[in-house]
Amino acid sequence: MMRERRWADPAEIDAVFASQDAQEGARAFAEHRLPVWKGR
Repeated sequence: MMRERRWADPAEIDAVFASQDAQEGARAFAEHRLPVWKGR
């Protein structure tokens, strides 16, 4: 059985990259430390 392939909605992608966790991940990478995820 084949699953239908669905492309991600650009608004969903924007929401992920604008999240606090995404910002924390980039900041932690730049500061050479482990990120502290908050699920936000």
